[in-house]
Amino acid sequence: MLKLKTVFVVSCLGFAFLAMPSSAQAAPISQWATSATSDNQYDETYTATEATGAANATGCDNASQVWATATKSDIASITLTYENFVSPTEIDIYQNNYVNAITNVEVSLGGEVWKSVYTGDATQAVEGTCDAAKNYDDVLVVPAASAGKGIINMVRITVDQTTNGWAEIDAVKLIGNPRMFNQEFGSPSKKLYKDSPIGLAQKTWPALIKIKWTSMTPKVCKFQKNLLKAIAIGKCKIRATNAGNANYNPLDKKITLTVIPGKSKPVNQAGG
Repeated sequence: MLKLKTVFVVSCLGFAFLAMPSSAQAAPISQWATSATSDNQYDETYTATEATGAANATGCDNASQVWATATKSDIASITLTYENFVSPTEIDIYQNNYVNAITNVEVSLGGEVWKSVYTGDATQAVEGTCDAAKNYDDVLVVPAASAGKGIINMVRITVDQTTNGWAEIDAVKLIGNPRMFNQEFGSPSKKLYKDSPIGLAQKTWPALIKIKWTSMTPKVCKFQKNLLKAIAIGKCKIRATNAGNANYNPLDKKITLTVIPGKSKPVNQAGG
């Protein structure tokens, strides 16, 4: 069992939102980072990648298990990315070796706008409980419930090594309520010329998930590769579907076009 667990109060902050409606809120989930980058590292065995996945340190200051800065007098950051978009409720930072050297914890959706949810004083850095039997990490718990409906998938942690010790990061757990979003794509013109096939959107926005197109009126219109072709005058009914993913609801949209005589220049009316 971990011996040290320090709790800090977080101020209420706003976050960026995706410009589309979301579904009902699901139960909270816990997740480990799937990827990580840093602006500074000790060598090829203390990289940011070592902070992805579950905590796995088996000792104090172990190579190939924790991220560490290049020197013991650096101020550096590590940025972690998570699979699921969530409204955060808690961030658990597994510190190895020295503790309390973390001066800033920020969160973001996509990395464009960052908001701080915790600030610390590096002069308080002290040796952790790493030497205690089988307790290799100390956990800094950052409550984030006050972030409200803000949605994030990234965490950035700044470590200040200039005052005391050599602080390292083993892993970072993000806890929150998952948020699902609807997919969008450009719809074609409501008119389809009998002698002019059109191209349709092949991926949704911003999920970039491939769309499966089917014709519900194959005697009026049908698909040939990526083009929709009218073969008779009447109502052309088509359907766009996909299964979605961890962050986007499944797509199922039906569109009706009116097939009229005539010919126009081939054009990708839907874009995308």
